[in-house]
Amino acid sequence: MPHTNCFQQHTESILVSGIAEQSYKRRNPGITFRLYAPVLLLILIIVSRPYGTEAQSGSCSIPVNFEDRSLVPIGVGAGEKGVAIGDFNGDGKPDLATALAGTSPGLVSVVLGDGNGGFGSPTKVEIPTGTSTLIITGDFNIDGKTDLAVCSNDGRSSLLIGNGSGGFSATVLFSVGINPVAIVTDDFNADGKPDLATADAGSGAMTVLLGDGKGSFSGTIYSDEEKGGDGITSADFNGDGKVDLIIANSDSGSISLFLNNGMGSFKAESEIFKVGGYPGSITSGDFNLDGRPDVAISDYYSGNVIVLLRKDTRVFSTPVAYKAGSGLEKIINNDFSNDGFPDLAVADSSGGAIIMLGDRL
Repeated sequence: MPHTNCFQQHTESILVSGIAEQSYKRRNPGITFRLYAPVLLLILIIVSRPYGTEAQSGSCSIPVNFEDRSLVPIGVGAGEKGVAIGDFNGDGKPDLATALAGTSPGLVSVVLGDGNGGFGSPTKVEIPTGTSTLIITGDFNIDGKTDLAVCSNDGRSSLLIGNGSGGFSATVLFSVGINPVAIVTDDFNADGKPDLATADAGSGAMTVLLGDGKGSFSGTIYSDEEKGGDGITSADFNGDGKVDLIIANSDSGSISLFLNNGMGSFKAESEIFKVGGYPGSITSGDFNLDGRPDVAISDYYSGNVIVLLRKDTRVFSTPVAYKAGSGLEKIINNDFSNDGFPDLAVADSSGGAIIMLGDRL
């Protein structure tokens, strides 16, 4: 039986105490920190307790399994812009890579985790492009080691090949659209090799780059008639076995669905769904456990999280807005409470992280 989808929010505030000044930029779905010496990246760590309490919200019974949090200062370098997580040295422990803005040439800072919430000293990797804005992990040359793809404001991008020991070398340049603000990796042509797609705010379009499994990409730009390009997510939205893409459009209050034609090409004309507000960052997941991918969108100005459930292969339900906070930015989904139901986490402009636990009824 399908489950209703209902979320309960829990706000975890990050106190910066003069160490970092946070600023929101309209075309950036992530959080930007202007960091001052000593430069610290503040990481929110949420620890689950074995037996959660219950929070009631209308007809929803939601397990609250987040008890403790702590702020861990991590020195990464000035101008932190975007963060990616992966196991860079093959020890089974999560590491961090940070794109540093305001440097020329561009820099990526890598810190290795110890598995206990601590991180080592940063290693800087130079990239042959300008200011880096986006970063994502993947095994782009299929050698079993984690690599990094880094995009810059001017559309020039770099692939950093991992050596499996925590080191990287910039070997490949490729191009995306102007001012890319969101990036996703998936297999769009079903060849078993990771591909990339970006939402490009500067051109109101998206760029799809098909990987050859050797670290090179070939790109195609798709125009979005809504001229948004603020967020991007991937899933098989029409149930045909092919990975599709959705772009969030803040200017028009809509999302654009690009259906995959097969072999990694997409229909030139997208399907438009009005959601209202100012949609920015977007994430997809099966929130009501009916086997169909749904979407959740953060709305910066209203402070709402907008959820659309996929009703069938062609139609989304009426958007439902959940009040979450203010100045909402990057949104992701995962089973944070470990109860088998997808939850949401969204960053807000106050420096906080809002956890919205999914319905368990």
